[in-house]
Amino acid sequence: MSTIRSIVNERLAPEGRDKIFAGQLHRALRKARVGRVVGAETFSSELGEPLRFEIMITTSNPEGVADFVMGHAEAVGAPRGSYLTVDDGPRRPFGTTEGVGLCLDGIGLPSHVYRDNDVNDGIERLKTKVDGLGENRDFWKGPRETALNFYGDDAASLAQRLGEAA
Repeated sequence: MSTIRSIVNERLAPEGRDKIFAGQLHRALRKARVGRVVGAETFSSELGEPLRFEIMITTSNPEGVADFVMGHAEAVGAPRGSYLTVDDGPRRPFGTTEGVGLCLDGIGLPSHVYRDNDVNDGIERLKTKVDGLGENRDFWKGPRETALNFYGDDAASLAQRLGEAA
């Protein structure tokens, strides 16, 4: 058996990772009877913000399954900068989307800003503004800020739309 390590360059918490990537991949591999997901791990910053994640797969057909995994990941929007290895071999890059991060101040603004505004309403406005260009699949609430990560085909267009919404 061979081991494929797929490193996805997306800032997703474990729940999102499992829903969008690992769970779907596991079901697709089982249905095709070519391998199985044997583990997943999210790598985080010192503060706990997700940075990227890894999915481990075992298979007896490593080259065919590597292509299958990369195709699946790209179909669900894996960002550029992602890669996989087969049995610790060379990195094989994949990914089609680009990311834009937006950090919302959670403690430094005047108190009336937090009192008079619902962050969830603001997030929904941002999601609506980028509709058709990309999506926000997750967020991270840190001790001083909330980070929203948007992914789409063109980071510059996403950043422009997000700037217009601010």
